[in-house]
Amino acid sequence: MSNVVDDEISLLLDEVVRRWSPSRRTFTEKEALHPVWEAGYEIPIHSDKRFVLVHEGDGKQPSHWRLTGQTVANTRLLNELLSGTWNGRNLDEKLATLDAEDQRHYVLYPLDARLTLTRQGILEPSEHERTVKLPRKMKMTLDALGLPLLALWRESGAEPWTIRMVTDSLRQLEWPDAQMQNAWLYVRAWLLSWSEVMRVGQDYWLPADHMPEEVHHTRLQVLPLRIADPSTGTEAPSVPLRKSPVLAIPTTDTTADESQVVIRGEVTSNRAHWTVRLRTINLLEGFLHIPAVVRAAYPSPVPGEEQKTVVRGMWHDDGTRFWLWLNRTKNYLYGPELADRLMWLEAGTVLHIEWAPDVIVIQKMNQDEAIRDEEARLVDLEALATVRGGLGENYRRSLQAILTEAPEGLVFAEVVIALRKRQQHEVHRGTIHAILYSGGFVQKESRWFAAPDSEGGAQQLRAAFVETLLPTEEDSLAQPLSHAEYLRTRVNAIHTRLSEIVAALRETE
Repeated sequence: MSNVVDDEISLLLDEVVRRWSPSRRTFTEKEALHPVWEAGYEIPIHSDKRFVLVHEGDGKQPSHWRLTGQTVANTRLLNELLSGTWNGRNLDEKLATLDAEDQRHYVLYPLDARLTLTRQGILEPSEHERTVKLPRKMKMTLDALGLPLLALWRESGAEPWTIRMVTDSLRQLEWPDAQMQNAWLYVRAWLLSWSEVMRVGQDYWLPADHMPEEVHHTRLQVLPLRIADPSTGTEAPSVPLRKSPVLAIPTTDTTADESQVVIRGEVTSNRAHWTVRLRTINLLEGFLHIPAVVRAAYPSPVPGEEQKTVVRGMWHDDGTRFWLWLNRTKNYLYGPELADRLMWLEAGTVLHIEWAPDVIVIQKMNQDEAIRDEEARLVDLEALATVRGGLGENYRRSLQAILTEAPEGLVFAEVVIALRKRQQHEVHRGTIHAILYSGGFVQKESRWFAAPDSEGGAQQLRAAFVETLLPTEEDSLAQPLSHAEYLRTRVNAIHTRLSEIVAALRETE
């Protein structure tokens, strides 16, 4: 008899799931299980793992639930309303659009106090940031204090400041209105009108000239391997020129398995965690891709803020806290402090990322050997092209001297630091990485060693410079070039380049 009852309950619950699967709204326990209760079965909704709690009831509002295959879109929708990328109309069509973008089924939690659905069916933010009109005389006074404020800001490290920190600094500069109870409102209105400062969060501001650089557009290529040709006794390319796709900031990234993203906290305090396998491009440019579903956890944009937002980060291994930068449009985390951390890691390193409202925690887990081997010979030819003349050879000699003085070898980050110190200027990580791989240097167990044959390394680097002259239309070749075709392509590329140089010299004369 119990089996019969269990089967009937199972069928009833299956019907509830089928009925609510296409829904675009979350639901109460009563709305979902009413047919089950009418059949005489008092089954609590949490007894079936296919139902997930969205928001706990508080006595005034009932608890709301969703199905396991659904994702709450409230924060994502609020962010688009505040940023002006959506006007709040045609809600269900908007949810369907998000479905197509992220391959998920999005629903709305209708009792979210941050959102209001009008009688016309338009979704609007419930609150807007309060603004005040800045009196002309006060603006003139604050404008006069602008340069001293920037000097004080930069002297303290030019990190993001809150409105309170800015107001306190203006007080130190003897701003006469700093004692007003609502002084911070006027300070915010002034900062929004001042081009020397950028708003980078709900309550964070930064001098405009200290905004971190964007992630570069980088092309990685596998250089040819050369072995002796037994018929001629000369070196021939055993693996002809082949290029990887252009590796700019990707819209999707196979290093982050989005099916493994776990979301906790459904409405106002979204939390998420996922793993990412680092590629060479991540290490050289210092960024981490953000899976689509995690974008619901983005902090809400505010007036005056552009698409770059500062958030707090923490490196789990040593507890160090640092500033992380979020690019909302390209969906990645970046920044100089993150780049410095990633520089010490290898391709294939697996990171665990925990996103919480107050901090993003990054933890090193283990190593994916397959990815490390797959990416072992990728080189940035555009980085080599920028130092094709004497500067590239100068860097190679400096690297040879640095590594000769370190017989135990150096990890990549130590090499970068040593070369920058020796050159007395900032050398991009991609350039150093490309010269190490192209200049005959030896890598063993994550450490770099001097080239056994310095002159041979110089010849190898010069050959790599020649590769940077090859025309880009060869990039699309699916099949490797024959040795004769490869040599002809190289000769044509060099001839074209020499013609360009001669033409440039004639124009100069």
